[in-house]
Amino acid sequence: MPARRILPRPLPASTVVNAVGTQDTTGVDVDRRFDAADPAALSVDVASWVHGSTAGAGPVVLAAAADFPDALAASAWAGTAGHPLLLTDPHVLSSTVDGWVDPSADLWVFGGPAAIDWPVTWSVSEP
Repeated sequence: MPARRILPRPLPASTVVNAVGTQDTTGVDVDRRFDAADPAALSVDVASWVHGSTAGAGPVVLAAAADFPDALAASAWAGTAGHPLLLTDPHVLSSTVDGWVDPSADLWVFGGPAAIDWPVTWSVSEP
């Protein structure tokens, strides 16, 4: 039987995400490096770069920062649908996420109440 490894759930403090092969509005290829210790802040930085400074009233996808399978599934769906994916603490809405999401935006929560507490979900939708 092959050995199995469990990957660490929280990202290490030195997390770096590289976005490669993306084009800016003029069609020029752009490589961008994101550096953030907080997964919520990292997700807002990436979403801001791809979708603009705020989400506006467009749909937003939310996943728990500590839940790798939900975040992975959410990233594939969000990328295909063209919606930003934001990560948050499952018990308390991250302030960076709260400040970025428009309260009137449709919210897609991956993992449901087992992954993200309902009070967190409801606090996103409060104006």
